[in-house]
Amino acid sequence: MKFNRFNIKCLGVCGFRLWFLALCLFCTEAALAAAPTKTALNKQLSELQQLCNQSNRVCLKQTESLLRQSTPHTRLWYQLTLQQLDLLFRMQLDKQLLKLTSSLVMSGGQPDFFRARLAIYHAKLLHIRQDPAADRYYQQARQILGNWQQSSHDPQGYIRLYNLELYFSNDLEFAYQQLLLMTDKYANRQDPAMQYDLYNNLGHFADKLEGEAAALHHRQRALDWAKQVTLSDMLGQAHFNLARQYTKLGQWSAAVPLFQQAYQYYQTAEDPIASQEALLFGAETLWQTGQQAAAIKQFQQVERTRLPAYQQISKLLH
Repeated sequence: MKFNRFNIKCLGVCGFRLWFLALCLFCTEAALAAAPTKTALNKQLSELQQLCNQSNRVCLKQTESLLRQSTPHTRLWYQLTLQQLDLLFRMQLDKQLLKLTSSLVMSGGQPDFFRARLAIYHAKLLHIRQDPAADRYYQQARQILGNWQQSSHDPQGYIRLYNLELYFSNDLEFAYQQLLLMTDKYANRQDPAMQYDLYNNLGHFADKLEGEAAALHHRQRALDWAKQVTLSDMLGQAHFNLARQYTKLGQWSAAVPLFQQAYQYYQTAEDPIASQEALLFGAETLWQTGQQAAAIKQFQQVERTRLPAYQQISKLLH
């Protein structure tokens, strides 16, 4: 099964506020081992939150800096490493991500919350490369998440589990129906990041199972929730996915401003690949609406060296 990574880049974007809260709690552990640095570390974590709300590139640089200062294999270190994995995936830095996951999966004694996310990323990367070992890590992630969910009932964990089925399952209907049940179960839950993640995934499944019109509704709901989170990367992804859905329906005019907004948000997030993708698809949309001169001008602005090889775009993915 082939996947368009333009539409499946979702889990790394969501839950930053919960992630930052966890870091604030876990940083106490690191501070006990190095009390004189507690104030400086808290200041750095506060600054990291602000940076990650805006720029992926700067967020990644600062996250890696904090990782070098943290004690390996503490909960703080694991949370920062997960943030590093999320950023590499969101920014489509696959070679760096695969190098990191390949090293980490060889280590033992990791907590389940870390092993599950690590196995998910490693399985996806191997699957894209058609590596037979992908299924082993898929099964590992399913087992860990399944056991974890029985005790925690964390909705984000369920969403991650069902998202994995997009890559590996030949029967997507069950996962889709479970996600639909979650919209009722958590209808009153005021957690914009979780709700965005939920509707973003529903858009992926509906596009494959029910067609573009059904997926459009979920894409619109995802954008509504993304606007409440106000993360530049998430807003770029939400606008981009909705724009793509309109183009699949042939509603090119509706897609034009959405691609423009996606480009601006991705620029703010300093995501060079995603911003160029938005320019590329936006140029096609301008052409389809009869704005050939504007389309040619915009296409000439696309930095094609930043894009994956065009024949690989259907395999690569926010």
